[in-house]
Amino acid sequence: MSVDHIEQDNLAGSSPKAKSKPKPILKLVVDPGTSLSKILYIVDEGTVKWMTMGAEYLTLPSESAKSLPIDSGMGQPEDNAWVRLSKSGECHAVGFVASNYRATVSIKKLKHESLPFKILAAVGAIAQREKLGNSFKLKLGILLPYSEYRLEHDWSSELKTALSSFYFQDRLFKVKLASFSCKPEGYGMAKFISRCESADYFHQGNTAVVMLGYRNTSCLFFRRGTVSKPESGTTDLGFYTLLDKLIEKVPSLSRSDILKAMSNESEETYGRVGNNQTYFSYKESPATINFASLVKSATSELAEEETEKIKLNYDISLNEYWSLLKNWLEETLPRTKEIDAFVLGGGSYDLLSDHFSRYVNSLSAKCFDTDSASELKKYLLYGKDPRKERFMRDSLAVRFADVWGFFVPFVKYDLDLILDRNTGEVITNGK
Repeated sequence: MSVDHIEQDNLAGSSPKAKSKPKPILKLVVDPGTSLSKILYIVDEGTVKWMTMGAEYLTLPSESAKSLPIDSGMGQPEDNAWVRLSKSGECHAVGFVASNYRATVSIKKLKHESLPFKILAAVGAIAQREKLGNSFKLKLGILLPYSEYRLEHDWSSELKTALSSFYFQDRLFKVKLASFSCKPEGYGMAKFISRCESADYFHQGNTAVVMLGYRNTSCLFFRRGTVSKPESGTTDLGFYTLLDKLIEKVPSLSRSDILKAMSNESEETYGRVGNNQTYFSYKESPATINFASLVKSATSELAEEETEKIKLNYDISLNEYWSLLKNWLEETLPRTKEIDAFVLGGGSYDLLSDHFSRYVNSLSAKCFDTDSASELKKYLLYGKDPRKERFMRDSLAVRFADVWGFFVPFVKYDLDLILDRNTGEVITNGK
């Protein structure tokens, strides 16, 4: 062997070890809704992506692990989600896996009781989706009803410990919680307003942000841009209250029947951003209920009569539900002359929009028409995303609006980033 070769070998042997690749950083905001968990995330400085998971949750004995799904290239990770805190511990099934065991969504239990396991399931599913490996950093934001947001100290330490070592399916993950923020429902809508054209009005006046959810209705009251705790709150008068009132009058119906009968029509539109790249968006019509689909009668004459009966009872139930909500708002909020504006959101807002409009007008208040849902479409529905149709069909833009408003400032998302219309990759400053 020549001297040259010996010297090269020695140099190679004495060279420092190559620097290890830095661990990826997952930035994630979750709204663990009672009807659906809405999730926005970004890996490192990439582009924002969305994911949903069913709200069902079920604890199973460790022996059930043998019959639970393991990744085999079939289905989406979020639809095969179950976790354990130890290799031989209980199995916690989330979403589709739990529903396969006939688990139902609990209205009575508080959201944070199952929250740690739903977060673990979401983190594990995203890690599998994005091939993040078994160890990475996490920046986590969570939206909860105002009453539960104030109990953060009761469960946040448990969540941090669980993230440090858990199993998603049969794979061990060790995740470091780099930062954590829990905010009340409606916070994202308020943050969106604070950075748009209505910002001055929001910071100088008094604004009520009302979020109409399936299980709860929450209200955040802001005095000159700051939350007034005594005038904010949460009630159990969620959308399910309306469903149950209708079922009392028409016992042949069920919650799932009515939910399946709800639909939105949408109209596709296309626009262009800074570098002339095309983005996809759509305009939704308000949600409606197809009462004819709820009919059980076989003959057309009886079916028509039953349809009218259901519709009449629905109108009565809706008015009763609104009376309860209005009474709660009047008890929670300050005197009417102190309210300058309302922000209304949540998945069931469409069905109450007429009642709310009349209520807001009666107070001589302004109603902010936030464009949070419209803005997020530009960043989520680019190019040839095959999931666009589902996003439209399920009216997810409205349901993600609060999450988006929180997500942008939490992860410091650059709204000037341009998305390639085919790949979704970021093109900075249109170059």
